[in-house]
Amino acid sequence: MAWVGGDVSSLFSVLMIAILSTTTSIVTQVFSTSTTGFDTQETLHDSVRWDPLHFGPCSSPCQGVQERRFRCIKFETGDSTDGKEVPTSLCPLPYPRETQPCNTHPCTAQWRLGDWSECSATCGIGTQKRDIECVAWLHGSIVSRKECGLPSPETSQKCHVTTCPNDVGDVMILAQNYSLIQLRRIKKLKLVVGGDVKLLPGQNVVVKCPVKNHTKKTVKWSKDYRLVKLMGRVKSDFGQLHITNADPNQDRGIYTCQAKDKNASINIQFLREQDPELSTYKKWIQSKAHVQKFQTSNNTDGEGQGQLVQTSTRPVDVDQQRDQSLNTSSWPTYITGEWSECPAVCEAKGQTKRTVSCAHVTSKYVKLIPDEECQKIGLLKPETIGICGQHCAVWKPGPWSQCHGPKCGHMGEKRRPLLCIWKSTRQDAAGSCLMDKRPITTKKCKFKCPNKCKDRTKSCVLAGLLKMCRYPIFRKECCATCHARSNSAS
Repeated sequence: MAWVGGDVSSLFSVLMIAILSTTTSIVTQVFSTSTTGFDTQETLHDSVRWDPLHFGPCSSPCQGVQERRFRCIKFETGDSTDGKEVPTSLCPLPYPRETQPCNTHPCTAQWRLGDWSECSATCGIGTQKRDIECVAWLHGSIVSRKECGLPSPETSQKCHVTTCPNDVGDVMILAQNYSLIQLRRIKKLKLVVGGDVKLLPGQNVVVKCPVKNHTKKTVKWSKDYRLVKLMGRVKSDFGQLHITNADPNQDRGIYTCQAKDKNASINIQFLREQDPELSTYKKWIQSKAHVQKFQTSNNTDGEGQGQLVQTSTRPVDVDQQRDQSLNTSSWPTYITGEWSECPAVCEAKGQTKRTVSCAHVTSKYVKLIPDEECQKIGLLKPETIGICGQHCAVWKPGPWSQCHGPKCGHMGEKRRPLLCIWKSTRQDAAGSCLMDKRPITTKKCKFKCPNKCKDRTKSCVLAGLLKMCRYPIFRKECCATCHARSNSAS
């Protein structure tokens, strides 16, 4: 081929221009295609993306680490504010950071906390305080608080030991701890909530529920979780429980008064006219018209049992000695029960017990109260345990008599004397053995006939000594000797 009007260099320039034009076209197509694909992928990443949460607190005041969790959220088309959680594999890489450093300064000190002080108030709201120090880790000396970081621990706080009695809203029920046994009916028996009471049937009763910082009119009474009515034989009136003509079948039980969130109860039970407990207290009062002072004694033979003991003789103010709940001026005193049966066996020592109670005792009732009430006025509590012993009386039989009978060869009778003596002294104990089993003093026996046979030889004495009477020939020759030995053996 030949080129017209040109040289080789011109031809090379033409070829280079053609090659560059073709390459540009190809690159443009490729770039256009790849650009389209990139835009599609970018759109997918915009609809599914990571949603990391805030970092948590620092793990240490110095050189610490904060942590967080993250999730993959898919947002609906056109809505970038609300989405739903999807698997993390759908979100683009890389993963968001889960941790980051915090408080990066070197750790040189830490807080040392003192103990809290006592509350500044004995009741109500008060304040407690404590000391704090910033202490270097290496040598334990106190350093600047800046070295421990902020915030610093609290040095004071509010405290509350108990509610003050005079605080507004502090409701109290002034219940009493006692047990009462009524001895005879009166027109009206006044009681206070808090006790265990045993009444006589038909008694009129008023039970008070003393309250503090609360209106008495709003006090409510209930029995077995049922409110007591405001009218009727059993009623609640101005905070008091009224029972008219008390009926054991209907009125026994536990009655509770309530004032706001406070409550107190009284247990009402009934006595029979012939109740042993009732008759015991009546006998005490009748036998002890004048109260005797207690005398220390370990005597348990029955003397002084059940007596009223040890009362104070010092003068007191009448208002102080009056039992406000029951309208009595009786001073408390100790009353003693009967000694228990002595457990000691014959001629041994043992312990016997009795009840000793502090009580107000009148002809109307016995009111058992805590021992502290007797101790307040200087009374010494009598002994509740005593040493006891028993003298032992025994039967001593004498020797049996010979057999006596109406006719020889028939049944007769033997007898022996019998004495009652003290085991320790062997002296006569008279009738002290009557409660014990009496040994027999007579028994049957066979009355043998007198011996009429004779010995045939003088050698029978020797035969008797040699115990030869077991042989028939000797019994025949020595009849009298063998017969005599037979009677003595029986």
